[in-house]
Amino acid sequence: MKKIFTMGILAALVCMMGACGQEETAAVQEVAGDAAVTAETTAAEEGAAYTCVLADGTVLYIGGAADRTLSGLGEAAEILEAPSCIHEGTDCIYTYDGYTLITSPDGTGGQILYEFSLLSDAAALQDGLTIGSDKAAVEGAFGTDYTEQFGVLRYALEGADVSVVLDPDNMVGSLVITAQVD
Repeated sequence: MKKIFTMGILAALVCMMGACGQEETAAVQEVAGDAAVTAETTAAEEGAAYTCVLADGTVLYIGGAADRTLSGLGEAAEILEAPSCIHEGTDCIYTYDGYTLITSPDGTGGQILYEFSLLSDAAALQDGLTIGSDKAAVEGAFGTDYTEQFGVLRYALEGADVSVVLDPDNMVGSLVITAQVD
């Protein structure tokens, strides 16, 4: 577990320097599907650059107002603050079971959800992609339009960049989605 966490933190740092259980029941799939529809209609309202839905139906508005996402998550296991190297002010790192969220100042006194890092198989994306998934699952979720260097797949999506670190067996060691910065 410690190795997976360390790989996730490493992937998060790589992304920041560059800017930062797989089976679902039918009920979870339905909730996640409904969340995706809601996410698409709400993303523009929230100013989100990219919307990500977790398997449990949690909607993450990457690049949007952090309050929108954080208000529905409950208490974080840990919250760290650090001076932002991208925006003026303080970034906050919220750790939850299986993933972290990084918020960054938006220039108006608020915070944007800047980055999502999947750290363990305790959390998964809507399509079931999680730590331990194979490269084919990554390509199924994000496509084959990526660059690969040193076992890291990099996707440039509309509004967000995705970095997936693969272990020597081509299994996901970490996954990071970062809002594209202006």
